[in-house]
Amino acid sequence: MLSMSGFGRTGPWKDRVSYGQTLQAWSGFTDLTGFPEFKPSGPASAYSDAVGGMTGAQAVLLALIQRAQTGRGQWIDVSQMEAMSSLLGPLVLELSANNTDVQRTGNREHYGRGAPHGVYQCQGEDRWLAITVFADAEWEAFSCAVGSPEWAKDDRFSTVASRLKHADELDKLVGSWTSDQIAEDAMHLLQQAGISAGVVQTGKDMAEDDLHLRERGIFQPVPDAGGVMRTIERAPYKLTLTPGEVTKGAPEFGADQDFVLREIFGVSDEELAEMAIAGAFD
Repeated sequence: MLSMSGFGRTGPWKDRVSYGQTLQAWSGFTDLTGFPEFKPSGPASAYSDAVGGMTGAQAVLLALIQRAQTGRGQWIDVSQMEAMSSLLGPLVLELSANNTDVQRTGNREHYGRGAPHGVYQCQGEDRWLAITVFADAEWEAFSCAVGSPEWAKDDRFSTVASRLKHADELDKLVGSWTSDQIAEDAMHLLQQAGISAGVVQTGKDMAEDDLHLRERGIFQPVPDAGGVMRTIERAPYKLTLTPGEVTKGAPEFGADQDFVLREIFGVSDEELAEMAIAGAFD
């Protein structure tokens, strides 16, 4: 049996109320999300729900292995806050080993392994490109891909260490190049050179224009209860033997009401009539 709550079933916080924003803040995620000169922003979605679900699934699998070996079941207590904070283990280690409290770094990499490492504005309204360069060989490939401009030959950017030291200046120069580029074209150009680059996609980009996702079949049109075709997102994994499929959308609110009340709860016709008269279904 799995019990999942915000803070677990024991401890002084066991009865406290929580939502995704609360858990993400208490776990440390919110403090690390955003730019150093601005207030914490936190993840854009209830990230703790997904992390908690995956943690719970892992715990259930471990318990099933134990049951297969011993024949004994067990109770599992999952704290979503602890599930979130477990992803920040290296940050706790940084504090323990180096007495360093890691701060918000915007789009830069926390551990300073490379530059450029950021999101850069491109042509058009709110169009951006994420670019990551770590090794010196990648920097050389990047420089060639963008046309070997004079600034790319500057000694300030000749090594990883020097690029990190002058990351602010480098970001401005890379941004001056991307600002003249169409995001998708720049992404393809850099990818062909072996550089990790990706367009910052909107929901519309993903659902309508992403050829890779379309080929993978991640989006599927299904009819809703009124017969109108809606686009839904399929499971993000493919099973060779049991791929599964969605044939219709969710029912309208209350569509299965009679079945649930009659077949599952055993409510009689007389009781249903009384409930309807009392306005229980309004």
